[in-house]
Amino acid sequence: MLRFLLLVISCPYSQPQSTITQSPPSLILRPGHPASLSCTVTNAGVPTMYWYRQGPPDRTLELISLSVTVGSVSELTLKHFKAERKTGSDFTLETEKIFSNDTGVYYCAWSTTGVQ
Repeated sequence: MLRFLLLVISCPYSQPQSTITQSPPSLILRPGHPASLSCTVTNAGVPTMYWYRQGPPDRTLELISLSVTVGSVSELTLKHFKAERKTGSDFTLETEKIFSNDTGVYYCAWSTTGVQ
């Protein structure tokens, strides 16, 4: 007599959730001071990363810089800023001196589908 044991194991596959962290979360400075923002993405491979600014007077969202891969950074629209991408998941934006017209809310974003 043959007996068979059928064992079914269910292991739902779940991908780790991707996260983005921008630091510092808030930065208020007077003109003439240096500024540095960093952005880190986890569990997203090597995504395209972006820096945006939403500023006065009309609150439109302005693309400051983008990076498709490590070491590759587009020309910045704010010439006195420097963007750098040393790793696949880290993107920084900094300047030695901010000006009053740099006022705004700065955002870091990422995408795995290419340039948006």
